This record gives sequence, structure tokens and C-alpha cells, in this order.
Amino acid sequence: MLVAVALVAVVVLAGPSGGTPAHADGGKYQLKLWWMWQRGDNFTAATPVDNQSAAGGYQFIRSEPWIYVDPESGTVPLLLYWHPGREDNAGVASIISIEAAQAAGYTYIRTQGWIHPTPGPGRVPLYLYWHEGRQDNATVATQASIDAAVSAGYVLQRIEGYVMLNP
Repeated sequence: MLVAVALVAVVVLAGPSGGTPAHADGGKYQLKLWWMWQRGDNFTAATPVDNQSAAGGYQFIRSEPWIYVDPESGTVPLLLYWHPGREDNAGVASIISIEAAQAAGYTYIRTQGWIHPTPGPGRVPLYLYWHEGRQDNATVATQASIDAAVSAGYVLQRIEGYVMLNP
């Protein structure tokens, strides 16, 4: 069973989904949660490239917290992985999730940004959920996204790291 990947939040530059421009707040991306009905795929990504990908068939769901665009002292990379057979995006940062994604056949795509590996002031956990039936990862931080994942049958796998609640 793959326990490695997460919903991927997407930074929305500007447009119909009401996104925040990348780098608008001191070198931070706001994660955005997207959903593709046809594939049953959550996508939480952070980069403008990821946002453009999401615009091709995904529906914007909600804004998630913030990550750093560039490395900051004590941060770790949030990595985007893709599984072509499952058509699943996965955003991971923990060593166990990275190893599990690779072992399950996911391919590294890019670094989405940087997150904290430990709790701290103004930080909230970035959770990784997995849905066995959909073969889908979801990486989420807001209570609304957590509640939606649980009600849809996703199972908590682990905390990937900690993201900033505010820019």
C-alpha cells in the first residue's frame, strides 16, 4: 500500500479562482487545493507551473496555508511526485513519504517550495492522507480540507511538515 504521497496544493497566480500571486508576500507561495473529478485526483501544488497544469481540468477547491519559495534556515523541500499509472500527484517532504513514493513507482517532478520539519509559532501541520480505492494522495492543512478528506474515506498517513498559517 502506498502511504507516501499527499494532496498537492497549487499556487494560483491571478485569475478566476481568486488566487494570490506567487512571491506576493515576501517569497511565499500560498498552497491551493484542486480536484479532478474524472480521475478522482487531489492536487495541492505551489508553483506557477503547477498552477498552469491544474487549470487543465482541475476544479479549484480552496486555499491552504503558505510555504517558502526558496530555502530558509531549517526548512526542508516539499517535493512533487507523479504516478502515471494512477494519474496521481503527490506532494511529500518526509523521508518516509519520499521513500514510499519512489518505491511505489512515483517519479520526481520538481521542488514546490520549502516547509518546516518541526512545529513553531504560526505554523500548522501539513497532513498526508491516502485513499486506497482512488489510489490518491491528499496533502492538506486546513480543517475544511481535513474534514473533506476524512468524510471521503481518506486515511491519515503522517505529518509531512509544518506550513505557515499566514504569510
